[in-house]
Amino acid sequence: MELFKKYKGLILLLLMSHVFLSLYGCSLNKQYSQKEQKVQEETAISCIEAINYDLNDMVDYFAPNVVFVNILPDGTKETIENREGLMTIISNMIKDDVKFSVETIKHENGLVVIEGRETDYLTELKELKKGIRYSCRFSFDNGKIGYIVYEENKDDKKLLDSSIKGVTGMYLESDGEKIKITECPVGQSAEKSGLKQGDVVESVEGMKVIEMRHGTEEAVNRIRGPVGTKVNLSIRRNRKLFDVELLRN
Repeated sequence: MELFKKYKGLILLLLMSHVFLSLYGCSLNKQYSQKEQKVQEETAISCIEAINYDLNDMVDYFAPNVVFVNILPDGTKETIENREGLMTIISNMIKDDVKFSVETIKHENGLVVIEGRETDYLTELKELKKGIRYSCRFSFDNGKIGYIVYEENKDDKKLLDSSIKGVTGMYLESDGEKIKITECPVGQSAEKSGLKQGDVVESVEGMKVIEMRHGTEEAVNRIRGPVGTKVNLSIRRNRKLFDVELLRN
């Protein structure tokens, strides 16, 4: 007891120092955590924005063994388990003029979650100009993106799919210069309207095929539309140019 009284001041000082250091340590950890979260947010946003501009800017964001999971509307998952495979997917997005906007960013269970909208030539074409809502979740491995889960909004995706569900019953093929009809199945709209194998599609709803950046794919998607609607084509057969209106079934 006498010993305690003798060193009471020193003991209290040590206890206060311990409490102070503990609180200071917690403060530093909190500051570090906030700083780390900020860096992760900036990396995730930069990754999304790089798709809009330059593929080469993206490689350094990903860990070599990065895993990418795409959740499809029916709930099934497509998984890529390496950086090379992911870069191939992103390269195809860039070719298709896919653009991403960032609307919100937050942290959930240790993940960075970005939500925004995805647009491409097809959403522009089918009057979904605001794009498809998406959610992208990132986890990090030593400062690099190690895991990505991407999911498109099911309602928006369903709306886009319905906008190209109606078809006219013809098959197209490009020879590098022209887009020709290769087949018109009997009983379909194209065959009923008198179209034949070898006919050349010059334009779709006034848009010339030669001006379509995405070639045959874009021509097909422009011809498609909601079931029950109609589409106007300009067709060249030998030297004769004529217009035809087809019903989408």
